Amino acid sequence: MRLFRILGGLILGLLVLSIVAVVAILVFVDPNDFQPVISEQVKQQTGRDLTFKGDIELSLFPRLSLELGELELSNAPGFEEVVFAKVNQVAVGVQLIPLLQQELDIGRIRVDGLELNLARKSTGETNWDDLLTEDKSTPTTTDDTPSTSADPMSTSLAGFSLAGIEITNARFHWQDGDTSYQVDPFSLKTGRIQLGKAVPIELSLQTKLNEPVLTADLKLNTELTVEDNLEQFYLNDLVLKLFAQSEIIPANTMELTLFSQLHIDLQQDQLSVPKLKLKSYGLTLGGHAEVAQLSTTPQYDVSAEINTFNPRVLLNNLKLDADLPGSESHLTQAKLSVVANGSTDFVKVTKLTAQLDQTSMIASAEVRNWRRRVR
Repeated sequence: MRLFRILGGLILGLLVLSIVAVVAILVFVDPNDFQPVISEQVKQQTGRDLTFKGDIELSLFPRLSLELGELELSNAPGFEEVVFAKVNQVAVGVQLIPLLQQELDIGRIRVDGLELNLARKSTGETNWDDLLTEDKSTPTTTDDTPSTSADPMSTSLAGFSLAGIEITNARFHWQDGDTSYQVDPFSLKTGRIQLGKAVPIELSLQTKLNEPVLTADLKLNTELTVEDNLEQFYLNDLVLKLFAQSEIIPANTMELTLFSQLHIDLQQDQLSVPKLKLKSYGLTLGGHAEVAQLSTTPQYDVSAEINTFNPRVLLNNLKLDADLPGSESHLTQAKLSVVANGSTDFVKVTKLTAQLDQTSMIASAEVRNWRRRVR
């Protein structure tokens, strides 16, 4: 018992000493003094310039928190004289007490004004290749001894909790030869992130493409659940809304709304879409799908149905209604459904049902080695 008291006293003393040391560092050390050191290390490791235009702020109460002001990372040599990445502000905090219980409780990560400029030359070289280069000086070893311990990743995340992620006023630019693609603005907001719990996600962005000229606004809301084993992923109550404008789009504009649920099982290597509904141009498409052998040779089963619609109204929505044949009593009612399965080299339509006015049709078809046929 006396030994336990001594050990307990030592542990408590070390804990108090650690807290005092952290407080002392925060009080007497200015983190901005380390900016040149950090920049020099980045220069040595990547050959790029990391420029601090704002301050580094550390605080202890009510949580250990870090806040970065504006900073920039230069582009790779041989590319345009624009920054590779910049950010206006980054803030993150960690609760101290849970750390003592071997739990990691991180506060909301906030990123504002993130800008990322990606580019690829005609040679295939990108301006991030140098950042992905592995250090070949460090030998890699493999251990073929089977392990019966728990998955270290899932074990280390067992006590992990993140209050959420919030990205605001972000923009991304992609340049591939003469083709450019821009996302501006981009925003992302999540609820608390914890294994086994549903995480609300809100995402919105606006995109611009120069060739062909196209602009689009996208909004997505869903709930993501990742199970403790990191093998099961669920997207529930997914709602995606898209508004696009371009001369290559029928009627030059398109509004689309998608409702869906999705389940990915990495252990079984399968994807399930038990619910899907898509609305656009006055049409409503519903269905479901199952995909097996997802990572090898996908095998899929699909069922889809377009609810009864008026073809004349559809063609009018598409601005394709000029000089329609027949009287206005024709082409007023249509319906379509399909049940199919297939893989990467064949498609089998087991049942195709189509109806136009008073005429109906039921058919089936099968195409094998379709990739070879297309070539």
